[in-house]
Amino acid sequence: MTIISKFHLLTIFTLLALVLSSCANNEDIPSKQTVHDWSETTLKGMTANQSTDFETFIESVLMTDTTDIPKTFEALDFTIVIKTGTISSFAEHCGLDYDKNNFDPMMYWQRQHLPESEHSGEKISMIGFFHGYGMGKVDNWLKENEVDCSAMRASLKGQLFKDKF
Repeated sequence: MTIISKFHLLTIFTLLALVLSSCANNEDIPSKQTVHDWSETTLKGMTANQSTDFETFIESVLMTDTTDIPKTFEALDFTIVIKTGTISSFAEHCGLDYDKNNFDPMMYWQRQHLPESEHSGEKISMIGFFHGYGMGKVDNWLKENEVDCSAMRASLKGQLFKDKF
């Protein structure tokens, strides 16, 4: 076998390894539907041992209106971000590190679904904004309502974005 033949063989194996690695990495990225399902299940689980007012509030979050979202967003993306913001706010209110365990991992996941050229652009900024909007809705609700933080922490144990994905 000549040096050129060995080089071609090495090149082929390297390319094959890169292709297989790329395919394997894509399988590790949860789908938008999987993350949406997680957000709904987590929100519903948070209602355990909470007031009827809390359950009503969570139901309103689960039925997020997507008619007025910016054209750059799909409805599913928008609801994922709002619901993740809602989870983050209750986590923060009850003393959990929402940045490290919910917001940062969600933003990392979002970037995996965007072209690299948009990793720091307008769309990713809007995702952060709408996460904050979801948190703000909770903050306003908490001004007039209470939650049982020990029950909340228990319901969120092992359920935040970082724990699941």
